[in-house]
Amino acid sequence: MVRESKYVSKEKKNLVAWLKRKESESEVEVMVSSIKKVGVQPLTFQPWKSIAYDLAYISYVLGAKGCLAVYNKEAEGWGLLNAALHVRYCREKILGSFPKEEGLRPDINDLSLLASDGIALGNPHFIHLAMPRLLAAIDDPTLVKGALRPWKHDVFPNFLIRLYALYVRDQREFNSPNLGSLSDYQYVLDAWEDPDPAKMAAALNRICDYHVKRTGASAAVRQEFRYNPHADFPTEIIAIYRVREHLKLPTPEISHDLVSTPLFHPPVPLPPFQLDILDYVNDQYTQQFGEPLLPPPL
Repeated sequence: MVRESKYVSKEKKNLVAWLKRKESESEVEVMVSSIKKVGVQPLTFQPWKSIAYDLAYISYVLGAKGCLAVYNKEAEGWGLLNAALHVRYCREKILGSFPKEEGLRPDINDLSLLASDGIALGNPHFIHLAMPRLLAAIDDPTLVKGALRPWKHDVFPNFLIRLYALYVRDQREFNSPNLGSLSDYQYVLDAWEDPDPAKMAAALNRICDYHVKRTGASAAVRQEFRYNPHADFPTEIIAIYRVREHLKLPTPEISHDLVSTPLFHPPVPLPPFQLDILDYVNDQYTQQFGEPLLPPPL
């Protein structure tokens, strides 16, 4: 029997504490009740925005429960994670249905996480929803002027657009002055075609360290991986392996704590899930917009 690592033990305690502190069950019930009380069709932007933000919290709880279940080798774990990621997908699709609403800016970090989920898990629906909006956001005037300039402050999206370009063999140069630093991710790009596997291994270890550092709560620094499932489920690291495999490039195995857990080895595709509140919102959305909110199953 393989002994549980100190890292996994610590993460399990953190997940249990977070779920208990947040009183997640009762709060999710409040969110579900709130969604069902929004009103009759057709809904304006503000009620849909409220639904989208309630869905975000539900996804955090499902993500935390899913990660904990996978750590505990419980059968429901991957289904919970699939539900959490689809809730996030639906949130982004709802917000993307109102592109001209004043004050609504695309969240480039959430879109980047959705795209990395899609690459890591072989889900083209996630990619096709996220990437056009993410690439268009490079020159979005609401994101490149004034105090709120996420391309300058958020590191991960600056890497994700380049990883996606490698994935689809897009030769474009991302030299817009609106973009910001790649930080530790630059080492991955520098080692991308280097024949020495030690350089890619070192780069991967660096970005694993970066991921772990960016999972805490901080008012001063944007934490790209603060919330679950992404705090424990490193889809951006898995996505690098998937892209390199797609391009027939070898990728060295590393032994970093972040990738030495069951969460680094998801089944593809993830198992199906059933979530009543998502079915309810899907029906509401379909009535108003004439197309399903949920993507078709893989």
